[in-house]
Amino acid sequence: MNVPPGALTAIILFLAIPSNFPHQGRADMHDKRTVKSTKAVDFPEVLLMLAALALLITGFEQAATLLTWTSATVLAPICLSVCLWGLFLFAEWRASRPLSRTEPMFPWRFARDRVMLGLILMSFTTGSVMVTAIFQLPIRYQVVNRLSPLDSGVRLIPLSACGPIGASIGAVFARNERVPPLYLAFAGELMQIIGLAILSQGTIDNPEWHGGIYRLEVVIGLGFGLCITAATLLTPFIVGKKDLAVGNATPVQFSFLGSAMLISIVTAVGNRYIQDGLLSSGMFAPAQIAGIFQSSDTINTLLEDH
Repeated sequence: MNVPPGALTAIILFLAIPSNFPHQGRADMHDKRTVKSTKAVDFPEVLLMLAALALLITGFEQAATLLTWTSATVLAPICLSVCLWGLFLFAEWRASRPLSRTEPMFPWRFARDRVMLGLILMSFTTGSVMVTAIFQLPIRYQVVNRLSPLDSGVRLIPLSACGPIGASIGAVFARNERVPPLYLAFAGELMQIIGLAILSQGTIDNPEWHGGIYRLEVVIGLGFGLCITAATLLTPFIVGKKDLAVGNATPVQFSFLGSAMLISIVTAVGNRYIQDGLLSSGMFAPAQIAGIFQSSDTINTLLEDH
């Protein structure tokens, strides 16, 4: 869903921004800046990061599919990804040295700044929570409430709609420095923790809690929006002008990294827990249990047979 608008935006920017911006019209700057910019691009580290991310996500996805962590198809990508991450960090350390002509993707000074590390951790956990909830809640509605995929998606609207609303509210409160962004981050994290803690206490006897689950979605969504606003506003105060571009991109990157990692881990651990419980109950054959993980519609068929 993000590809068409993203491609359209890229095309508009490509056509609208002048060549050699912001020094358009100056022929003497064109060749020098083009060559300098090309040499500054960190191509090997880009490939290292992409390979490390792809292998890490592949390993976790295999664990979620195979319902085991000891398979070679799970351990091999994860171990290789760890090695590539080590090479990536070493390359970033070298690129961050004073005499290096390469612009690092992750300046090593970020790793030595406790405030920046805290911001990265907040982005990592916030992205993990939001994407995991977006994946898990529709499955819950289909399995527990026995709703169709369309109805499950509609019931996710309170969560997805309140994220931008929370970001707008945070921007209003932080305007003119009335509320420090750090307080917005604390409030957002607290709202997410409270919402998820209460949400995890639901019972099968009352799946929708008389509408309470939707109010919890609102709380979690607003907390997510506040954290996004805090991360955006705090970055210029943490990093220097030289690192502002990469500093703004770093929380976003770690947010996506956290979401990709945690959704795979949650799926793998949750599926294994459910499989062990169903096998120990003795109610279903292994083939029937395998069918449950292929499609939630299998549950209705099995309940009718029993």
